[in-house]
Amino acid sequence: MKKLILAAIAVGSLTAANAQKAGSLLIYGDLGVSSHTSTFDDGIVGTPDTKVKDFGVHFMPGVGFQINNKLTVGLNFGVGFNKSSTDPATVVEKERMLGVGPFVRLTQPLSHTFFVFNQLNLSYLNGKKTTDNPTPIFDPIYTSNGFVANILPGVGVNFSKSLALNFGFGGLQYGFSKETNNVDAKVNKHSGFDFTLGRQFSLGISANIGGKKSKGCCGEPGSEFRRHHDSSDDDADIKVKRKKVTVDDEE
Repeated sequence: MKKLILAAIAVGSLTAANAQKAGSLLIYGDLGVSSHTSTFDDGIVGTPDTKVKDFGVHFMPGVGFQINNKLTVGLNFGVGFNKSSTDPATVVEKERMLGVGPFVRLTQPLSHTFFVFNQLNLSYLNGKKTTDNPTPIFDPIYTSNGFVANILPGVGVNFSKSLALNFGFGGLQYGFSKETNNVDAKVNKHSGFDFTLGRQFSLGISANIGGKKSKGCCGEPGSEFRRHHDSSDDDADIKVKRKKVTVDDEE
């Protein structure tokens, strides 16, 4: 369940906006794949080593409405799967995670290329874990429900007028979950804070669509500082008059 929570709280961590404009629509997404293999030696000669293989994939899209150039509110989603297999025992565990919830984000541009953001996420979580044993025994099924709240800062890089790369470095989070199974009537509860700033890294992409156009937005860079031609300028022109000089010839 801890893996599910850690995966779910990353929802929205890649949601920096590029060229924010009031009334525009922010669309973002994060697709990730992970694979790990661990080998355990029992120290007994002639017996095979135990290998545990983990494979996971997650997809986390979201959409937000930009109230002004700095404030964005929206909804993020998340779905993740993880499979763990043990050899030679051939025990297979599968986990599924779903997450959904609102977010609020503040963005501060540093230049035309770089910006920083800070986002608050609130997500409802639902998870399920199944275990497949090779022996004909009862396979347990674990189900869980909970929520998580996190604050995630990040840095964005604009590489076009509507697209940006987003980098996250962890943050502060609190999560709560309740887990039950089909074996007994026990209910396990998990809760706690986690400070992950500097211990997690994430990469994503975002796009801005639409929005209100600001005055002079279609001009060339710096055009708002240039003086535009006006008909009244003609009256201020300095006209140079030439004098006609007549030279009389002396006889």
